[in-house]
Amino acid sequence: MLITIVTVTKDDPVGLTRTARSLARFVSEYADCEWLVIDASTRYFDANRTMLATLCDRVRHRASSDRGPYDAMNAALDLAHGEWVWFLNGGDAATRHVSDIVPTLVAIHDHVSHVIYPVLVKDGDAIDRPGRIGGRMRHRTLLMITNPICHQGIISRRHRGGPFDWESYPILADYALWIDNILNEKDKYVVRTVPVAYYYTGGLSSEQARKSKIDQERRILRAKSRLGYLLFQLKQVYRLFRYGRSN
Repeated sequence: MLITIVTVTKDDPVGLTRTARSLARFVSEYADCEWLVIDASTRYFDANRTMLATLCDRVRHRASSDRGPYDAMNAALDLAHGEWVWFLNGGDAATRHVSDIVPTLVAIHDHVSHVIYPVLVKDGDAIDRPGRIGGRMRHRTLLMITNPICHQGIISRRHRGGPFDWESYPILADYALWIDNILNEKDKYVVRTVPVAYYYTGGLSSEQARKSKIDQERRILRAKSRLGYLLFQLKQVYRLFRYGRSN
């Protein structure tokens, strides 16, 4: 199996339906792709299963304990069969460029652990179109400052796509993982220039009520990696300069 797409969801049938509609054709067309939905829903689990079966006959729908999205993402890594894994969680959506993924992964060299794509950040009806990642942005430091490095835009080999330390970083576990893999461990990666995902705001790291918790996790990241913490802070300044507000 070439790639496993993982979607984690909880009690958000509208968001899951958006994700499903964006992936159904891609998953159906590529036999070497599997789609795994990890569902912590209580009220909507059965309805979600019916909806998924209607849109795609090649989806594995599994129940999950409710210990947060990163714990569910770790559980998905144990269930995945793909050599590569892509986390596109409930509410987010694939773009029309999703077809770039398979030929890119087929052609990738064995020493490469990650493929990094830009994402389109969608806030209501507004869509931010980030600049093309290329040239100087291929340098790992500049890449992590100026681009939204998040799980929607990274496809990793399964053994390097986790586990996420969700107990230490309930909100920023993905960023902590990339600090480890890309900055500290110096994993090899390639950068693509076409966006493959819409990242819908409103997730864990974009909720205003969680800002104090994010600040706590930033302090932990500083102890974990001074460079990683500096990059995180520089990214906030960059976003404030670019968008007029911080994320």
